[in-house]
Amino acid sequence: MKRRIAAAKTLVLILCLFLVNSIFVVAFEDHEFVDPHNSGNVVRFRQQIHELAQVTREVLGIRSPNFHFHNGHFPFNDLEGICAVVHIEGVGTFLREEYIMGVVLAEMGAEWDKPEALKAQAIAARTYLINSRKNSDTCTVPNSTSYQAFRNIDTAPQRQRDPIIAAVNETAGIVIMRDGEIASGFYQSYPNPVHWTNANGVWRIQFERFPPDASTQWEWVGPDMEEVLGAGNFRSRPANCTWHNKGMSQVIAIWMADNGSSFMEILETFYGTPTTTFERMRDTDMSGVGGPTEGRFAGTIRNYNQKDFENHFFSANPSMQQFARDNGTPATIASHGGGPTALAIVLSSLTGSEINPVRVTRELCSIGGCSNSGTDFPAMAKLANNYGFRTRWGDSDEALSRLSTGDSLVIVMMGPGYFTRGEHFIVLTGINSNGLVKVSDPASVENTNADGFPVNMIVDQRVRNRDFLIITRQ
Repeated sequence: MKRRIAAAKTLVLILCLFLVNSIFVVAFEDHEFVDPHNSGNVVRFRQQIHELAQVTREVLGIRSPNFHFHNGHFPFNDLEGICAVVHIEGVGTFLREEYIMGVVLAEMGAEWDKPEALKAQAIAARTYLINSRKNSDTCTVPNSTSYQAFRNIDTAPQRQRDPIIAAVNETAGIVIMRDGEIASGFYQSYPNPVHWTNANGVWRIQFERFPPDASTQWEWVGPDMEEVLGAGNFRSRPANCTWHNKGMSQVIAIWMADNGSSFMEILETFYGTPTTTFERMRDTDMSGVGGPTEGRFAGTIRNYNQKDFENHFFSANPSMQQFARDNGTPATIASHGGGPTALAIVLSSLTGSEINPVRVTRELCSIGGCSNSGTDFPAMAKLANNYGFRTRWGDSDEALSRLSTGDSLVIVMMGPGYFTRGEHFIVLTGINSNGLVKVSDPASVENTNADGFPVNMIVDQRVRNRDFLIITRQ
């Protein structure tokens, strides 16, 4: 499938709630995901903080009369890296917005023809995720209806996949805030029958926006239950329910969308209070690295992919190569050579010459840098020194600082997370204008071509006992 699902490239989204003047919606960044079925399962991650000049005073005056300026920008809420990457028990690891796509698919995928309901579901799911993990050191979640159901967006037919990706793109990063904190974001399929009556063509339901706060209880009044349930593509009777009345009802959200309500009108209905706001989160948390300065390597990056070298052994010893052939278990650059490939990227880029992974593997192995477990990191520094480059082991602060000068490249060993399930070397090549780190990934063309990754993702997922290897021109 070659058709790209165009991500919404929102300038700045200001969607105002028409209840109380202090309720408003602001969106500050643009996250872009590309359909994972395109370009080799690409998931590209874009973040952009937009300047206030992108929104006219006319819009502000009409839509948000009580909006206040803050240092020339919209105020934003910093997630401090909460769940930038989500690990699902028994499933795998995903970027947060990719995870939200999967939740929307599992929770409301049958309503692919109701984009406003999908958007409301995406925001509720994102809010629930972040609220539930805000005091945790990890973002490991179950795949369960008792938490949030998940189904990989890769598995969806196109008619479902396309509108879900579009809905998550358009609302990327938006969460529900209450009193300046991430709200609970509860939602359910059907409300608990003990909280509703359905008589004389009127369905009355008692809801609680933010349990256990009884002051947020309210009553929804709508048409006969059968009419509401009939708006959904698969829901005809309240079966397989999560029996509570907290937050948003999916069946009513679907009915509202079917009757022309926008996603913000849906959210306002279920979560709107005088202290509720809806804000797009800032994910480019610096995690103590001091806010890197934009900069990139002053030269051409020569990218290699280790998978292109499956016929080249990860050894300089002919007897070991023959042993591997005889036993049918060859260790190749494709399987074991992430380290040599990363170093080949650095050496070729710094010299402007072709120093390919085969050559680097041979030279690394000759100085004892190869083993059954992979590449010896200190040996990589030694070989870089042999080529006449300065090397230094540094922390994240120093590594990012050197990237901004344009004369250095950085190799980092990543641990389990987005980039790898085990350990894997990547090259940091620069920092873009949005504060994202550009990488050259020896095992992934998609990651190499991506706009960049949050600093905190790189810092948090690196192997903890390994510093960054900074390699600099003399």
